[in-house]
Amino acid sequence: MAMPHKSSEVSDMFDIEPRTLFVYESENLIAPERTPTQRRRYSRRDIERIRLIRELTTVHGINLAGVKVIFSLMEAAVQSRLQIPESEFPELAGARHLWA
Repeated sequence: MAMPHKSSEVSDMFDIEPRTLFVYESENLIAPERTPTQRRRYSRRDIERIRLIRELTTVHGINLAGVKVIFSLMEAAVQSRLQIPESEFPELAGARHLWA
């Protein structure tokens, strides 16, 4: 099992400010675990979600409100076992496991 990453490692990984990670968390887009001293630790799943958020915002120009809608639709689709058209949405179809 991979070791969780610190905020500084994740912000370096994506070349973003640590504050951006806190915004993602406050918007319930990611949910990092906490150490007993309340430090955030990011799992592989968190990192994959951040990667998808970054792609949706930077490549596709979708704002965080739109990302929240997409994430909630993905969660509903996965829970309902709906198929996601892979040809139209390859990033989302390949990310089904993030909501399972």
